[in-house]
Amino acid sequence: YVREHSLKVKSVLFTPLAYTFEGENSQAIAFHGTKDPWVDHAQLMALAKSHHVPMTCIEGADHSLNTGNLDTDLINLKKVMDQVKAFIDEK
Repeated sequence: YVREHSLKVKSVLFTPLAYTFEGENSQAIAFHGTKDPWVDHAQLMALAKSHHVPMTCIEGADHSLNTGNLDTDLINLKKVMDQVKAFIDEK
């Protein structure tokens, strides 16, 4: 739809899957847990790189970006939301 209508959109990809990169992601950022059982970490990183999508990896996090440590998860959530805000605010 984006390509068909020549739209300029920003996308925030939370825990993307491999097929997420089949669409238009010209202005996107992504967040991924390194222990996400739904994707192959190396494959996902290669896809993000080939599509020029900056990927922030949350070490030891699952598909929900949870690590199992509440303090760590809250710190990570703050960092992620700060990055999302900065990305959205970019002109």
